[in-house]
Amino acid sequence: MPWGPAIIAELEAHGVGPLSPEASAARSAYTNTPDATAAVAACSSGIELAEGGFADDVAVAVELNASATVPVLTDGAFTSTSVPGHSTGAPAASGASGADVDQREQQ
Repeated sequence: MPWGPAIIAELEAHGVGPLSPEASAARSAYTNTPDATAAVAACSSGIELAEGGFADDVAVAVELNASATVPVLTDGAFTSTSVPGHSTGAPAASGASGADVDQREQQ
């Protein structure tokens, strides 16, 4: 969840706007949370996922700048598109390979 507000904050930093009231609220919540990763892991959904064996998925969900691709929905299927200016497709912190990360992004 934090990546949505993180994207909003990054877009605003690059002069995109004006933000809708909802986007502004999401950006404020993200930028004013000292440790968004810990907050997501400690929320009820994060705890439920971790207890269900999906702690690695929670860790992947809060990664920032971890991939050089973006999933794009085209004709009902996701395809991978390169991000301009992003030179690395760093593997997830959980130890997944780059191929695993790309596969998760396309799902």
